Amino acid sequence: MNLIVTHRSADFDALASLVLAGKIFPDSVLLLPTLSSPVYSFFSIYGTLFDNIKPKKKIDLEKIDKIIVVDTQYPDRLGSIGDFVKNFPKVVVIDHHELDSTALPQAKKIIKIVGATTSIIAHMLKNKRIELNSIEASLGALGIYEDTGNLTFLTTKKYDMEALSYLFNFGVDLTMVSKYAMTYMNVIQKKAFEKLLFALKIKTINGYRVGISEVVLEEYVEGMGFLTHKLLELFDLSAVFIILKSIEKKRAVIIARSKTVEVDVRKILAPYGGAGHKTASSANFEIKEDEILTDKIVKLVEENTSKRILAKDIMSSPVKTVSEKSTLDEARKIMLRYGFSALPVVKKEKITGILLRKDLERMELHGLTNLKVKDFMKKSIVIVSPETPLEEIEKIMIEGNVGRIPVVVKGKIVGIIARSDILRAIYPEINKVIFPVERDYIIDLLERNVPSRIAKRFKEIGKIAEGLNMKAYLVGGFVRDLLLKRKVEDIDIVVEGDAIILARKIKEEFKAKIFIHPDFKTAKVVFDDEVKIDIASSRREYYKEPAALPKIEWASLKEDLARRDFTINTLAISLNPNEFGLLIDLFGGIKDLKERKIKVLHNFSFIEDPTRILRAIRYATKLGFVIEDDTIDLMRNTMKTGLFTDSRNTRMKEEFFTILRDKTITIPALRILKSLDGFKCIHRKLKYTERTEKLIKEAEKLMRKMEREVVLFERDKIILFLLISELNDFERKEVIKRWCMKENFINKESYYSDKQNELKETEEAYSIYRILEPLTLEEIVYLYAKGDKEIKNKIEKYLFELRKRKLHIGGKDLLKLGMKPSPEFSRILRIVRRYVIEGKLKTKKDELNFVKTLLEKGERHVFEKTT
Repeated sequence: MNLIVTHRSADFDALASLVLAGKIFPDSVLLLPTLSSPVYSFFSIYGTLFDNIKPKKKIDLEKIDKIIVVDTQYPDRLGSIGDFVKNFPKVVVIDHHELDSTALPQAKKIIKIVGATTSIIAHMLKNKRIELNSIEASLGALGIYEDTGNLTFLTTKKYDMEALSYLFNFGVDLTMVSKYAMTYMNVIQKKAFEKLLFALKIKTINGYRVGISEVVLEEYVEGMGFLTHKLLELFDLSAVFIILKSIEKKRAVIIARSKTVEVDVRKILAPYGGAGHKTASSANFEIKEDEILTDKIVKLVEENTSKRILAKDIMSSPVKTVSEKSTLDEARKIMLRYGFSALPVVKKEKITGILLRKDLERMELHGLTNLKVKDFMKKSIVIVSPETPLEEIEKIMIEGNVGRIPVVVKGKIVGIIARSDILRAIYPEINKVIFPVERDYIIDLLERNVPSRIAKRFKEIGKIAEGLNMKAYLVGGFVRDLLLKRKVEDIDIVVEGDAIILARKIKEEFKAKIFIHPDFKTAKVVFDDEVKIDIASSRREYYKEPAALPKIEWASLKEDLARRDFTINTLAISLNPNEFGLLIDLFGGIKDLKERKIKVLHNFSFIEDPTRILRAIRYATKLGFVIEDDTIDLMRNTMKTGLFTDSRNTRMKEEFFTILRDKTITIPALRILKSLDGFKCIHRKLKYTERTEKLIKEAEKLMRKMEREVVLFERDKIILFLLISELNDFERKEVIKRWCMKENFINKESYYSDKQNELKETEEAYSIYRILEPLTLEEIVYLYAKGDKEIKNKIEKYLFELRKRKLHIGGKDLLKLGMKPSPEFSRILRIVRRYVIEGKLKTKKDELNFVKTLLEKGERHVFEKTT
């Protein structure tokens, strides 16, 4: 048999949960709890309809197999049955409050943060297709209406409305609901409310308006939760605490309600045993006879709330502006370059108006963009100060229907707030990851995947930045690879502030070396253990023409992340002490990491910087990601423009070589580039054919052997050589010239054909050596890739045997043998080298003896003959 229990002083949500849970667990007895006054009134009329609800004395606890606890997780709220439940092995908890893993740890918990526990149970009934009668449905509706404030409380979710809709299928009696639901105050409640109003003190704590009313009420008044909500709404408070004291009983009850989860009333009341959730909580505890609680609550609110979000916390700065004297065309170019919908207008650094893009577009249609900005700007502008609270900014933006609000101090614009800034502040999940990356997880990743000395430095750099009133963030590939649990290498930090000032301070603290680039506001810090960190001021970029180097202006972190190549590289981790480990995700980087997707940030990205095409291919092949369809289309369309055919771009060459150097991705990357018709960026006639790929695969075999034999080579140059070998002699030279390669990097094809023929015609070791020794490794690998088995064997013999046979003696050794310096030295050494190459002389002693023997016999003719 099952036992279903709920908390004492049961409200309608508790009673409805108890009754409806009995429908889900049919072989159950329901323990009658103590009831609040309105619920008692309901139960006194309808209680006989619920024949499975019994008082404790009529329940045989020895027959209980399982206990179901509803609308609470705490055994001490269950009354006299609490200890029995606490020690019972099989317990199920169904609750709508935040999970507390310490309460009833043995229990299986069904927790969902919604408006009412009844909603959770109603969904369970729906899933099991269990039907209800009208009374049961009406009781369920009462439970939901009561705990959601008639669906108006902040804790109300769509889930609650769906549950209520389901209950209405079984004939909810709204007459019954309206009779028992708290919608008005009776005489006793009105008197209590007047006392609360008289005692109410409103304080601004960390930017939040908090009401506290401390009164003496010897008799508890039902519906105090309803009165608490009345105060909250009447004075437009962020949170309210009513303190009801009984001097005679030496007890106090605190009821708290909050409009924002930032003022977590459950956490604030925790020292008094507070229960509930973040926006609704209560506590009942003993007090001293003359104890005053208001100041203690103020202190608890101060300690348990963060500072309220103000304009200065969310604004973007510095602000791009336009002068009154500028033309509309100049303003148009700025808006187009940065994607702005409006542009503040200034005169001598003071804001005088704002120019809207929609107005500018109208003027453009009429061909009037040569006129001055001041004549067409909007002069009546809405502004805020840096101290304006977020709620007020939101209200101004909605009521004024404005998309961008300048933040102004003494007439000077210091920042700007866009709709997106408001949304990110109201809904932190837009720029902070909810799942699966929490701050503790990021900190754990740093501790596990980064050497401890470096992780420690991150914290110290965050403290230094905080002391300089700056914000510092780990950014880019470091964050991406950390989240992917890959080896993290290059460390990049972006700072909202002057990176050079921060670098100099780090130098003082760590006795590190710094290398400064003032024009770019960047610095490289090198620590005594050779760890290097690149630090840059946050900035925005724009490109004057395709493939040009970007022009740089200082900006906010948001704009700095927006200039990056792909969403997976837009993630940042805060280093400042109060936010250390906080992950910032403004562009869906986490979602794309999770979906293993390469996605570009904006449509002109590849036009502005074509190296991103190669980078997208490199990331996709290296990380095992897929390039998103729209991004692939943009890459292909960029190549179709012909802007980058026969590219001279040095950065393109460097990015291409990065791909060629990585043997794990070369062929897959080249296949993707082929699908984009991308080889024309190297040369307009270059094609990647099956024959080319076969050459590369053959070359890979030799390079693997070269690695094993520790033969040093430059893989990127070898692969490039093989690729451009598909071109004719003239076209090869074009590539070499454009990409600034050595003039003799590749010869005419006839040269290599001759070499192949020479190799075929000889079997002698020294002849093989003489044929191959003048060639570069790129040329030798090319001959290998093209050659048959016979040529391959000869090349391997050269690389791994003949080439390693070194001459041990030199001119000094010949002098010691009594020979006089002469041009004959080089001829003699050449002869000895031949014998070495042929394996006839293996040591220095062999070589010296060989020369001595010949000299002693006077057989110089041997030298001449050998030569």
